[in-house]
Amino acid sequence: MTPTFAHSEGTDILFPYEWLGNIDKIDFNEPSGIVFHENRGTLFLVGDAGDLCEIKTDGTLIKQGHLRDADLEGITYDPATNLLYLAEEGAELILEVYPDDFAILREFTIPRTVNQKKMLKAGGQGLEAITFVPKSRSKHGGTFLIANQSFDLNDREDISAIFEVEIPLRSKTETVARHIRQIIPKIPDISGLTYSPCPRVCL
Repeated sequence: MTPTFAHSEGTDILFPYEWLGNIDKIDFNEPSGIVFHENRGTLFLVGDAGDLCEIKTDGTLIKQGHLRDADLEGITYDPATNLLYLAEEGAELILEVYPDDFAILREFTIPRTVNQKKMLKAGGQGLEAITFVPKSRSKHGGTFLIANQSFDLNDREDISAIFEVEIPLRSKTETVARHIRQIIPKIPDISGLTYSPCPRVCL
């Protein structure tokens, strides 16, 4: 079976996959983001009500917790440290979370303006997806790709775009991300991102 996504100009983008079944055996509350943590061999999920859980690849629960009352919309991890990074929609924050006990270690702010132009409007749909891209030459171990969810391709203050940002992971004092570039694919409602070093896998 091949799902089809039609973008704004009517071109079909095909994403082939094989349906294997429903992995959600725990009835997780409003799941909105998932990542496979390769170093642990498990899956982490976040939910719209501020929940986080770790499950085995067969769907059975390892642990679950409520971080706080927040709309968590995406999750990724840094393979060098194993720490989790969660996107909080609305507040435009990235939460750094310890995977063993779900403690929130730090919060990083995503600026709403890029080169003095507002691109993530307060009250808009906000951050919807996140993925970490390891880079050996980066002083912080890599960069993040984050997606701003927008349904209006003409809203210049709340653009439907993917932003590459550098979050100061190796700093003890900095908490604000730095914008590097933006990718505007001209499609609305970007709601998921993943990174793979394999050139055949696209964002």
